[in-house]
Amino acid sequence: MAERLFALRAREAAEGVDLVRSVSVGTGDWHVGEWMNPPAAQQIEMRGGDTSNYAAATLKPEDIAQADLILAAATEHMERLLDLAPEASARIFMLREFADLLAKVDNAGLPKIPDDVAKPVLLNAVRERGIAVVRTADELRAERLPDARYNVDDPWGMGDRVFARVAHEIDDAVTIIAQTTVKN
Repeated sequence: MAERLFALRAREAAEGVDLVRSVSVGTGDWHVGEWMNPPAAQQIEMRGGDTSNYAAATLKPEDIAQADLILAAATEHMERLLDLAPEASARIFMLREFADLLAKVDNAGLPKIPDDVAKPVLLNAVRERGIAVVRTADELRAERLPDARYNVDDPWGMGDRVFARVAHEIDDAVTIIAQTTVKN
């Protein structure tokens, strides 16, 4: 849900233009190749998101190496990421932690995204801003350890109300992240 809702909110923040690349992978291989859980898909679609072309995948070392930002839903995911790539710890956050940190970021100090430029220039500017946002958030956090108060509950096998609550929490967080990274 987080990846698809982030893609939606980033596109909305950029007024319909795709300016970020968002990828979802799991830290385990339980569901590799499967389509998303139907209640999760329903929550994404109810919010206007796209559920097409989805297949569960598992984390590979190159995913970590290529990512400017890595977001974990829960402490066990972040612990796994930190074990796999301690050198990437400055880019690994819990989803809700990252959104909370962004509330403290002074947008005036971030690189600006220019108006009326060619898309390659715009993409580069958004990436530069995103990298600056991640660096600033890393400087603001007290430590790089997982904190259970930021966990997003795993709604797998739960009822529609749990999926709706979790989707709402995720949507709130990814909206903040999208608006901070793709808008001035």
